[in-house]
Parts: sequence; structure tokens; C-alpha cells
Amino acid sequence: MPPCGIQCYDACMELTKRNLSDIVGAVGDAFAPWMERVEERFDSMEQRQDKMQATLDVHTRVLDSHTEILDEHTKILDEHTKILDSHTHLLGTHGRQISQLQTTVDKISTRLDAIEGRLEAVENDIKEIYRMLKHPPNDSKKVKAFRRQTVESQILEAYRTIVTIAQEADVKLPR
Repeated sequence: MPPCGIQCYDACMELTKRNLSDIVGAVGDAFAPWMERVEERFDSMEQRQDKMQATLDVHTRVLDSHTEILDEHTKILDEHTKILDSHTHLLGTHGRQISQLQTTVDKISTRLDAIEGRLEAVENDIKEIYRMLKHPPNDSKKVKAFRRQTVESQILEAYRTIVTIAQEADVKLPR
């Protein structure tokens, strides 16, 4: 208690309560415009936050839509990859088949070359036989007897001779 007694205390308290009330009012009045500005800023920030949330919602929906499209494209890409793998496998199979065909063609080509050489030898032998038939040596009795034969007989005898020579040379004649 203050030294002046209860009355002084009551007066002090009354003064203090009034002063406090006045001070609070003055402070409230002084801060009111600032508080209004702060409240306006909070309102503005809430509006911006609402706009940002709306924009975020739109972007989220767009992103979800793009994600769905991306998933569909991924599925299509997976299907194309499977098709490509299948075609790659087929190409490998066809490549092996082509290689086998090339090997077979090479073997056939080698055989044809051998047959061609043998055919050329037979052609040369036939040419030689015809030359001998056309111009036989004059000193042989067989040649004179051969000339007296008919052309058909000469051809048959020449054929028999060719067959005999081919058998001795182990050459197969065409039929």
C-alpha cells in the first residue's frame, strides 16, 4: 500500500485504471490504421493464395492429364518395342536362311563350274572326232571301210566310239 493511505491508493488506482484505459484506447487508435493495413494485406494474401491454389489445381489436372497421355504413349511404345523385337528376330532368321541359301548357291556354282569344264572337254572331243571323220588318214583300212558306210552307220559307229572313250575316261555322258 502507498504511504498516503487507502484513499490515496484508491485515487491512484482510479487514475491508473483511467490512464490505462486511455492508453489502451490511444494505442488501439494509433495501431488501428496499421492493423487495417495488415488485415488488408492478409486478405490480399489469402486472395493470392486462393488464386495460386486454383492455378495449382488447374496445373495438377493438366499434369494428371499429361501423365495419362504419357502412360498411353508408354503402352504404345511398349507394343512397338515388342513388334520391333519380333521383326528383329525375323530378320535374324531370314539372315540365317539367306546365308544357308548363299552356301547352297556357292556349292551349286562350284558343281556347275566342274560340269562346264567337263562339257567343254566333251565338246572338244566331239569336235576332234568329227574332224577325224571328215579328214581320216588315208593309209588305214578301217578308215577306207568307214568311208564306204552310210552316214547313219558312220554316226552310230562314232557314237559307240564316244561311249567307249567316255567309259574309259570315267565321264558320264548326257542322255
